[in-house]
Amino acid sequence: MFGLFAKRAATPADDLDPGRAVAFLKRGDFREALRRANAMVKAKPEVALSWRFRGECLFSLERHTEAVESFDKAASLGGPGTEDMFLWKSLCLHNSGQPKQAQQVIRDFLASGAGTPELIAQARNALVKLE
Repeated sequence: MFGLFAKRAATPADDLDPGRAVAFLKRGDFREALRRANAMVKAKPEVALSWRFRGECLFSLERHTEAVESFDKAASLGGPGTEDMFLWKSLCLHNSGQPKQAQQVIRDFLASGAGTPELIAQARNALVKLE
C-alpha cells in the first residue's frame, strides 16, 4: 500500500517530457497538456518556456485570466521564446472582454522600442485587428 502511495507523490519522468506534453496539446487534449505543464512548472519554476506552455494550454481551455498570469511569468523570466508574450497576453485580454487593455498591452510594447522588426510588424498588425 505504501508503495502505491509513494508512486502517486512522485512526478513520473514522462510528465516532465516537453515533447509528450506538446503532443497532447496538438491532439487537442488540453487538460492533459495542462497537467503536464503544471508538473513541469512545479519541477523547475525558473524555466520560462514551461510557463509559456502552461499559458498556451490555459488559453486553449479558454482560461484567459490564468493564461495571462503564466504569460506574464514567462515574460518576467525572459529568454528565447518569450519575446512575444505580450501578443499572447493581449489576445487573452481581448478574448476575455477587455479590448482596451488588450490594445494598451500592444501600445506599451511598441512604445518601448524593443523587439525585432518582425515582432514590431506583428504587433502593429495585431493592433490594427484589435482596433
